[in-house]
Amino acid sequence: MLTNFQGSGSPHWYYFDAFRFVFVANAIVALYSVFEMGSCVWEFLRETTLWPEAFQVWFDFSHDQ
Repeated sequence: MLTNFQGSGSPHWYYFDAFRFVFVANAIVALYSVFEMGSCVWEFLRETTLWPEAFQVWFDFSHDQ
């Protein structure tokens, strides 16, 4: 009978460098997204921007490149 049993000696995803790299990259993107959401809420509540407009335009343009 075929089973898909993996004992305690089986490798886990965090033993492989590629998976750890992807996990860390996703964590960085998640933290950046939380920061962006927080700054958006800040702008709505305070009716002012967190950064000067010239910096925001430069930052948005650099992300598009």
